[in-house]
Amino acid sequence: MDIIETSCANNVGLDAVRDSLRQSLGTLPHVRDELPTSFFAVKEHLEKLDADYLPFTAYEELCRDKGVDTSASQELLIGFLHDLGTVLCFRTDRRLRDTNILNPSWVTGGVYRLLNSHAAAQEKGLLRWPVIDGILDDDRYQPDKRQFIVEMMKKFELCYESDDIFLIPDLLTKEEPDTGAWEDTLDFTVRYGVLPSSIIGRLVVRLHPMISQGTVWRTGVVLRLDGNRALVKADREDATLVIRVAGPANGRRGLLTAIRAELRKIEKTIPGLAGEEQVPVAGHPGVWVPYKHLLNLESVGRDTVVPQGLVEEFPIARLLDGIETKADRRPTRGTPGSGLPTAAGELPEAAERPEDTKGRFRFLGLPKFGGIIALSASSSRCSARWSAISPSVAMNVNATRPTTPPRRRPPPRPVPRRAEAGSGLRRRTPRRPPQRAVAGAFCAPGWDSGA
Repeated sequence: MDIIETSCANNVGLDAVRDSLRQSLGTLPHVRDELPTSFFAVKEHLEKLDADYLPFTAYEELCRDKGVDTSASQELLIGFLHDLGTVLCFRTDRRLRDTNILNPSWVTGGVYRLLNSHAAAQEKGLLRWPVIDGILDDDRYQPDKRQFIVEMMKKFELCYESDDIFLIPDLLTKEEPDTGAWEDTLDFTVRYGVLPSSIIGRLVVRLHPMISQGTVWRTGVVLRLDGNRALVKADREDATLVIRVAGPANGRRGLLTAIRAELRKIEKTIPGLAGEEQVPVAGHPGVWVPYKHLLNLESVGRDTVVPQGLVEEFPIARLLDGIETKADRRPTRGTPGSGLPTAAGELPEAAERPEDTKGRFRFLGLPKFGGIIALSASSSRCSARWSAISPSVAMNVNATRPTTPPRRRPPPRPVPRRAEAGSGLRRRTPRRPPQRAVAGAFCAPGWDSGA
């Protein structure tokens, strides 16, 4: 998925969105799966229902009437219907399992009614049950189902509950309150290509037990943990999240680590979103060094770095020690560019691959063997071989045990003079290197094992 900037006011980016959708839809799983016609009968029946929700037991009865008899088929079908948006079903969530099947517009209508209501805006995002009951005072939202709407907002990190008050970050005041002095702090920045407005709100929801004295506003929050305080602010125009941690030096890393961990979890839920973590250079406001770059330099034994725009060197360890201890940042698995395997069955980066495979193979993951199949892309004949994680060990497809790479043959000895008819010398026939057989069963689909 791509993150594309759009504007409905002047139609900027809409063509790019259409193109991205066309390319993505064809790659979705199950798009071309063949399904029983009984599945479509259930889907069409549910689409015609006027009810906003119905119990799962009623869904099971409908499935049996349409010929979807087994529990496994019913669970499979409800998963497909949920993915399509025909219905919403949260069977594994204890807060939502009692209302299993419902009309999606019924849920979104209730959520947007709370988010867009004048009463909620007047309360600056701090809602109590009397206000919620007044906003959802409608026959469609009976009192026993209003809790469900609020639980849906909590599930999707649109609000959180504290002391019987529901706080909606998107409705908080825009003005930043007085957060106190922030001197001698551990600073950290995460920079994005585009910063979604939901990032800071979801971070506030996830970390709300750590909010310091209720200090939270629409684009920022102050957190507290073990005597340390952290100021987290989002800058939409600069597409950055700025984190400043104050307090005892030995506790700052813990609070920063907690914030970074939740931020990574949020990023994983938004396809295509990846922030670049940056470390400031002390004494040089506005000068930052990418955190991963510092880790890579340290991993290859470098002690200093010259930040962009400066000429003096700075100790890498001093820049990194405030973020993580050396023991914490020691890689247990490889990182891109480190030359170490990043997971079982993966090869190092190209710089660490055997020389005879550089640029001539494309690699397909094969976790069950703990290695990879390498298919030649430069020859009309499909050649395949298995390579272990260690570049010094290779094995033929048809071999029964690993062997070391063959030694290079010495050049043939020169013949003193060419044999001629009647000379009494025997004409030598040059020996050809043996051709290795390749099993066609190991070729990828669409590759021909013949010439």
